[in-house]
Amino acid sequence: MKRIAAGLILFFCAASDLHAQETYFNKADYERKVFFGSIVLGMNAAQIDGDTYSGFHKAGLNMGVGAYTRLSPKWLANIELLYSQKGARQINVYESPAVGTIPLGYRARLNYVEIPLTIQYLVYPKLHLGGGLSYSRLISDKEEIDSYTAYTTQTTEGTFRKQDINYLVSLQYQLYDNLFARVRYQYSMLSIRDGSRIPVDFHSGSQFNNLFAFHLICVF
Repeated sequence: MKRIAAGLILFFCAASDLHAQETYFNKADYERKVFFGSIVLGMNAAQIDGDTYSGFHKAGLNMGVGAYTRLSPKWLANIELLYSQKGARQINVYESPAVGTIPLGYRARLNYVEIPLTIQYLVYPKLHLGGGLSYSRLISDKEEIDSYTAYTTQTTEGTFRKQDINYLVSLQYQLYDNLFARVRYQYSMLSIRDGSRIPVDFHSGSQFNNLFAFHLICVF
């Protein structure tokens, strides 16, 4: 999947570069073009706030398609349809008098279809500052907790809420012609599951998705 996605984004970037006068970043074309498509390929560095752990240790895909519309010479609106893998991952070490060192893991895998809507301001021609909201629909979830007493892994599914609404901010920079690099930070506005459905000893109240997303974006 990763190789196919990388091949697609490189193909569209190369194809657009052959007709540079029609690309998003061509000054003459920019004055008359209103709508632009995009291919987004990236990764998440995620954690769940409120799970008693810390650190953006859960890596996941963040990829899809998008569209831009020009509101004015300095303002753009952007909407995307993304597949986003969120969650949390942590490995602790337990020292057992009987068997020695035991690695214990906690893993939460949350897979969403996400629709971010942002407004972007062109600080400089190559630098965009953005902000907005995103709506995510959970398509699957899985939580695994290793036990040092029974030496087993407890697995649960279906304990997270189906909807997640995030606020987000982003910084986007033009690397070359129609190719952008972007870093985006986003955080849940509402708890992602009821407190009664959180495993004992694995929460400190409400839980929220918290992540950085790193993207390459080809605009055409």
